[in-house]
Amino acid sequence: MTKVLIVDDEVVFRNNIKEIINWNKYGFYLCGEASDGISAKREIEFQKPDIVITDIKMSGMDGLSLIEYLQENHPNIRVIALSGYDDYEYVRTSLKQGVVDYLLKHNITASTLLNVLQTAQKQIHRARESNLDNEKVRKQIAIGRKMLQQQFLNNLLEGRLTDIDEALKQSKELSLPIYSGSMIIVVAEFDNISTLKNRNTQGEWQVLFERMMELISGNLLGDTMLIPRFDVGFVILFPMAETHSQNSFLRDVNACINQIRIALKRHYNVTACYSISGYASSPIGLKEVYENARAALGERIYRENDVVIHDRTIPKSVCSSYCIDFHDEHNIMRLIKNGSWQDIKEYIENIFNNIRDSGLNSVQAQLIFAHLINLLSRALRDYKTDLMTIYPDFYYVYQNLQQMSLNEMQQGILNCYLNVMQYLKRFGETEKYREITRQAIIYINRNYNRDISLNSIADHVHTSASYLSRVFKEDTGSGVVEYLNKIRVEHAKQLIRGGAKLNELYMRSGFNSDTYFYMVFKNITGKTPREFREECFCSA
Repeated sequence: MTKVLIVDDEVVFRNNIKEIINWNKYGFYLCGEASDGISAKREIEFQKPDIVITDIKMSGMDGLSLIEYLQENHPNIRVIALSGYDDYEYVRTSLKQGVVDYLLKHNITASTLLNVLQTAQKQIHRARESNLDNEKVRKQIAIGRKMLQQQFLNNLLEGRLTDIDEALKQSKELSLPIYSGSMIIVVAEFDNISTLKNRNTQGEWQVLFERMMELISGNLLGDTMLIPRFDVGFVILFPMAETHSQNSFLRDVNACINQIRIALKRHYNVTACYSISGYASSPIGLKEVYENARAALGERIYRENDVVIHDRTIPKSVCSSYCIDFHDEHNIMRLIKNGSWQDIKEYIENIFNNIRDSGLNSVQAQLIFAHLINLLSRALRDYKTDLMTIYPDFYYVYQNLQQMSLNEMQQGILNCYLNVMQYLKRFGETEKYREITRQAIIYINRNYNRDISLNSIADHVHTSASYLSRVFKEDTGSGVVEYLNKIRVEHAKQLIRGGAKLNELYMRSGFNSDTYFYMVFKNITGKTPREFREECFCSA
């Protein structure tokens, strides 16, 4: 609807104008009226009309003064001028100030007023469409310019620009505050990046990352430049002004980084490690200080969370030779067979402590991780299954292995071993069961996260649903569906401990609906999934 304000000092005339046409029928809405220019200004600020119909001659502030005010302060509002006099000077002055048309009061009819209103309405629509097009063009230009700026800054960091004059020329063309003076680089990497990504889909992670970049940008100093690194974190370039001393400049850099740390923790509960470089004497020297700052972060697998490192204060670790030998393999396989979770947990923790003590690099630690996974696969071969079937979340662990800290690797391995031990324990209890029950249990444990039912399980073991129900109950003491739900709930509990979203649990655990999942979870555990998650986090 196009909003219209009527301004006239004659009440009778205002009422006539309001009744002369069916305003709503033609897409107009009478948002208000005023008796003079002064009160009209208040209405305009409050109602924000699209069209103002105003009398020219009024006491106090007249129509010409109101038109001049609108031209200066609200140029997008269209004006229709009215008068009781056919005065050429009024017509010339008002039309010169952008009035759509000039109508004589005593000649106004419904058709003449509607024609002028529709002319104004078309002008408004054209102007809005033009503004939208211009805004789209401006946004596209801004996006393209930002991409060129990011490409230029990455070229500086990676040493692709070696000519100082060319670098300064390009920076000027891109309106970047790159000068010939000193600069400091801060390289930041998010902590627990694999956990952050696991808790979000790729689209959700991208949105979260962009919001964090916006937050960081809002906390930067005037000429500071931000370079996002989508996979791991971001880089900040701090150009030093001529008026700064090195000490005062470094204080400003530290204050800015502390502000960013606080903002990320407060708004997103995210921490990062920051490496503050030494001084680059010119833009061409950025590559060396950038590589030094990255190296100062040290091996990701050993780094503590939420720390600020100054110019290579962390020495590179000296790698020793440590690996899992035949003796370790034998002990691990024996502990798996014995089903002693506490013993296997302590043994794995000891292995990771040896990794820390030896100072192995990330590649060597990943090889030991793979060796431990291989031992699990060997243990599962006799049961004709694999780790991905037993523990579907292993996929996420494996995908993010290269970005994990050593603590995250250790937790990932422990989760894998725990799920396998629970699986093998369930089979250890089946030795006294009849073959039909054992086959049903194997099928359930392999397919619990899929859409299976009593009938599909019975079909798989080549019997009827009623016979399977009776035999299964006699052997295990519980019904088939009851057993299936217990397995699914155990898996859901593991997902919760791993930080999975509550609204994803029912699908990833094999349930058909969120409501049914919540009911079953509460019946088995005595808690809702949310209460169970809060209890896990509190105990942690």
